[in-house]
Amino acid sequence: MTTKRKYTIQPVKRGEIKGVDREIMGKTVDDGVYPLAMAKEIRVDRIQPDPSQPRKTMDPDRLGELAASIEEQGILQPLVVEFVEDAEGGYFRLLHGERRWTAAQMVGLERVPAIIRELDSDATRLIQRVMENIQREDLNPVDRAEALKALKEYLGGVSWETIGKRVGISKRRVLQLVATTELPGAIQEDVRTGEITEKETRAYRGLPDEQQLELHQARKEAGLSQRDVTEIARKARSEPGVTLAASIEEIRQRPKKQADPLGPLSKLGQSIDNIDLAEVDPGRLEDILSDIIAKAQALLRRLAKG
Repeated sequence: MTTKRKYTIQPVKRGEIKGVDREIMGKTVDDGVYPLAMAKEIRVDRIQPDPSQPRKTMDPDRLGELAASIEEQGILQPLVVEFVEDAEGGYFRLLHGERRWTAAQMVGLERVPAIIRELDSDATRLIQRVMENIQREDLNPVDRAEALKALKEYLGGVSWETIGKRVGISKRRVLQLVATTELPGAIQEDVRTGEITEKETRAYRGLPDEQQLELHQARKEAGLSQRDVTEIARKARSEPGVTLAASIEEIRQRPKKQADPLGPLSKLGQSIDNIDLAEVDPGRLEDILSDIIAKAQALLRRLAKG
């Protein structure tokens, strides 16, 4: 049984088609050109975002860059939408491309290219969304984790291993992402904005929320390294009698290690070992080495004089 669509597609007259599209009209599938019937241009005001979209935040700087690119070159990758019937005649719900749709509105586009899909369930839509964003690493870890949790709920509480298989990532990676939703809200927000990575937050695990926040604040204010944070957290877990403040102060009082003054020369020696002799100009190599040797001898003479 054929279902009549509730939306209309405006016909295009042959005379209105120009350039390569006109040439393609004369092709057949034997020429390697296949029609994509549901690829359309849709008015932006007929498109609405999906409330279940995993992405909850957009970087304003990156969005501005995308808008500038669209203004210059147009939308290079079509959006993906599905038609939703309602009392007002229906609309197109975004499946993929909310950033492109938002940026298109910023530069005043009236229509956007889109592919219309028909999905059989909310779970299918969410799975596709999560897969696209996770595989492109185009979503921050907290939003990805929330999407994975929503997917688990949609699928009736299946195991995390099953969730990982459905979206194409390992169970271990799934659990690492989901752990970000157990962080205090202020830390989650810093993960969302990229101020701290999901990997860096792993040092906080096993600490009470108040200690996580205290250590996180110290990381930002005192410029603690990841190694420092890991050491402090480990001590807090293994030595409950030692306060976090004492451990932080101990780290801050340590003398800073001086950089090896001869480090660059050591790296130079390693670089020489990796030179491809087939690409070397002997004359230029001799000039460079002569200059290095002369400077090294001058350095030794200065050292000898004290």
